[in-house]
Amino acid sequence: MFKKILVPVDFTPVTEKVISTAVELGKCFSSEIHLLYVVEPYEYPFVATADGILVPPEDLTVLEEVNERLKKDASEQIKKYEEKVRSEGCYVSSHILEGEPFEEILDFADRNSVDLIIVGAHGKSGLRRLLIGSVSEKVVRKSKVPVLVVRV
Repeated sequence: MFKKILVPVDFTPVTEKVISTAVELGKCFSSEIHLLYVVEPYEYPFVATADGILVPPEDLTVLEEVNERLKKDASEQIKKYEEKVRSEGCYVSSHILEGEPFEEILDFADRNSVDLIIVGAHGKSGLRRLLIGSVSEKVVRKSKVPVLVVRV
């Protein structure tokens, strides 16, 4: 039923519970589990001086270096989750993409014929929900495939 499960991760405590749920389902359906982290590129064209004045950076390669470091750090973190899932006996792969998280999640699901997306929710409401968890909400509203929301 669910041959390919997509698990977007954000390295918060919610991630552990989402991955555990994916492993349980993965074992039941002999699913491939795809862990995905989306790096939101650091795009600020100005840097702050010691006086708090915003000025354009002298060398835009600084932004590229920051983005590369974000991807490298994410890769190191996602490998830990990948090892955990593999130790549970599930087929797993990890992916790092760059862009707007909800768009990249949905695009990945489409491109890879994903059958189920499992996302985490912090259980917030009102204004806090708008600020925290909007990626999960957008995925739920716009996904073409079923989305399982794991609340913590």
